[in-house]
Amino acid sequence: MSTAPVTVVTPPSHWYSSLVHFLHHVGVEVSDGFIALFGRDAAHAFAVGAESLLKSKLGVLAWEAVQEVENMASGAEKNAAAFAKIAAGAKAAGLEVKDSLIRLLIEVAVSRLKGAFGAQP
Repeated sequence: MSTAPVTVVTPPSHWYSSLVHFLHHVGVEVSDGFIALFGRDAAHAFAVGAESLLKSKLGVLAWEAVQEVENMASGAEKNAAAFAKIAAGAKAAGLEVKDSLIRLLIEVAVSRLKGAFGAQP
């Protein structure tokens, strides 16, 4: 049984769309240590993606939770408190989120808080 190849047609993007996309990504800073570990291109691509995650509804919950628990005594206490805040916020927002995704967002938010990457002010 043979199937015909499928061609996906994408409309051409406008020049201003490309410019806005470029300018949005220029404003992301990446720490020197992060660049040393992963290389400039990979570090920048990760930082752009991480910033996008932290701007999502769930990402905002994670960012706020990590900032709120920053001054707690131990890392385990911080992690547990941030996890509980994010899980409760997600449930209240009607989002069904796996534990592993919450832990990922906590680590991304902590990395941003510690200055591994971040948008320029």
